Amino acid sequence: MSRAKRKKEYIFVESLISFRILTLVHGKASPECNALFPHFLSYNIDNRCESGYGFSMSVEIKAGEGSILPGYIVFEGLDGAGTTTQALLLAETMKRSGIPVWPTFEPTSGDVGVLIRRILGASIECHPGTLAALFVADRYEHLYGKGGILSRLQKGFKVIGDRYLFSSLAYQSLDVDFEHVYEINSRFPLPGHLIFLDMEPEECERRMNGRESRELFENIEMQRRVRALYERTLELYRDRGMNIHRLDGLLPREDLAEKVWSILSSGR
Repeated sequence: MSRAKRKKEYIFVESLISFRILTLVHGKASPECNALFPHFLSYNIDNRCESGYGFSMSVEIKAGEGSILPGYIVFEGLDGAGTTTQALLLAETMKRSGIPVWPTFEPTSGDVGVLIRRILGASIECHPGTLAALFVADRYEHLYGKGGILSRLQKGFKVIGDRYLFSSLAYQSLDVDFEHVYEINSRFPLPGHLIFLDMEPEECERRMNGRESRELFENIEMQRRVRALYERTLELYRDRGMNIHRLDGLLPREDLAEKVWSILSSGR
């Protein structure tokens, strides 16, 4: 990577923080952010998206703090637990059943998500607080941006997510205060179903041994800490209105996929 391109990426990261991108999830973007980044969408308390380009659009689905998105299904677990595999298998099952479905993932393939993946892959460095904030920015666009989660739900799709805010609490809280990570993610709506694939860190380590390369948090000591933070996260959200399903990640993938479908199709 050229020095100029690397510098541009660092400036982009610093700009997101310097101009209070975090205020996007606390009701309204700051005047400084609006003045210097008029193209950033700010999500207001009355559930309207406004931009400096002089247009607005209403969001029909209520999606603020404490709200539930019934058609949104999220898979969570340690690295190597099989969240991606199970999300894709569920999507295929729904397609075969004639259910409109949109599988997605975080970090996303958008500009901020790509930057996050470069950080996780150790191509560039940033402060842990910056990484936590970038996940918030990526998630905000994932939910409210054009063609995002809310728009898909409004069109009648089921949305299957490979990771969501619960991963932020488990992973970003390794280096940033848990309460802070919770606070900056607290205004996001919750999925109707959270499926946690439970697996011991040692088994995840065995699975990851077959990977060509590893990301920032993919080592057994980190995964042990992540598992403890997942336990704290699951307890925190236990009575928030979501359906939380804790499943044995050691099951053969086809058996696990069948169990997931059985739970969802029965309305549990």
